[in-house]
Amino acid sequence: MVFNMVFRKMKIAIHQPEFMPWLGYFHKMKMADAYIVLDEVQFKKRYFENRNYIRNSVNDTKEWITVPVKTKGKYNQNILDVKVSYEENWYKKISNTFITRYGENEVTLSFNNLIEEFTRPNNKSLLELNINIINWFRDRFEIKTPLFYLSNLNIDSKGSDLILDVCKKMEATTYICGSSGKDYLDLDEGRKQRVREQKENIHIEWQTFSEPNYYEQKRNLSYLSSFDFVQNFGLNCSSNFNKMIMQ
Repeated sequence: MVFNMVFRKMKIAIHQPEFMPWLGYFHKMKMADAYIVLDEVQFKKRYFENRNYIRNSVNDTKEWITVPVKTKGKYNQNILDVKVSYEENWYKKISNTFITRYGENEVTLSFNNLIEEFTRPNNKSLLELNINIINWFRDRFEIKTPLFYLSNLNIDSKGSDLILDVCKKMEATTYICGSSGKDYLDLDEGRKQRVREQKENIHIEWQTFSEPNYYEQKRNLSYLSSFDFVQNFGLNCSSNFNKMIMQ
């Protein structure tokens, strides 16, 4: 058995290891009894695996923060095989952007210290960087949900079958599905019902999440990295997370 804890009802959530994920990512993680990291799926260019949004406080808009990766000649590589590129000094650019946008405060310094270890070109993987960052946020939000990796589950199916095979492997009774999960399940209403009835009695629980408006004025700043939330409420922001995100 992959999952050694005993649950009568097991809820799992599944997602790619994103770079500096948004709040909805951790909302789904905290809802789950186990969280499966999709590290053995294809890396998507111009997606959220090596970039995310932060707030540009100068003009109150969103801007991308991006970690360069090696993709030349590697068109079908899985996320776990992607290496960080050192052809440009990305750390200096990113760390200076954080200081410029948010100030040289304890949150900025803590995060910059975390990613600084990835500044030396010693073949660091994007997965390793992202998991370190995800764990930094997990500490901030006091999320204890254990992480499991697809690459350790010996599953080679794709799409809807992949999700369902993971559920069976983890002995899950409920799959928590976010909006992006529809891309894997490929469900219309009829197919959703068939999955529930035919596939190992796995219940699909659709994630409902609304981003908090913690600014004084409403701004079109949806899908920001959780880094912005921590900047607003500090390193010890678990109570804010529980009150505003998990309510």
